[in-house]
Amino acid sequence: MKNIKILDASDPASEKDIGVLETALGRKIPGSLRMLLLRSDGGILDAENCVTFAKLPSGEEMRLEVQRFYSVAMILEALRDYEGRVPSNLLPIANNLSGDLFCLSLDERNPRIYFWDHEDEEEAYIMLDKIPAPGHANLYPVAPNLETFVDTLALDDS
Repeated sequence: MKNIKILDASDPASEKDIGVLETALGRKIPGSLRMLLLRSDGGILDAENCVTFAKLPSGEEMRLEVQRFYSVAMILEALRDYEGRVPSNLLPIANNLSGDLFCLSLDERNPRIYFWDHEDEEEAYIMLDKIPAPGHANLYPVAPNLETFVDTLALDDS
């Protein structure tokens, strides 16, 4: 996994912090996420290395900007805030300025990164007058795994 430029890089997460996250999840986190958190416990991305793309059902690509990678504390907060909204097999790990999420699938056979678009959820909420059960209609694949996702944001081969 390449290094990405983080403007306000936090100190690396501790093994204790990661243990708290794993206890909350009831499972070990993927090694790639552990490695990322041990480098820096979240932070805001530099504007030069924040662009990625999601594949729409039409086959077109949607340009996305990643604003921040979450710290362990922010991941735990997102798990609480989005419980019942984001499918339980997805772990919020980053966001954009619009409040949408980038989530890591916890499925070991398919550890994809997905873009979770809250606007699509709000549209369903208005139509049903309640928050709909978490589904996949507002999820768009971004990368086959966390390493590839980070590498697409990196400026160089470092």
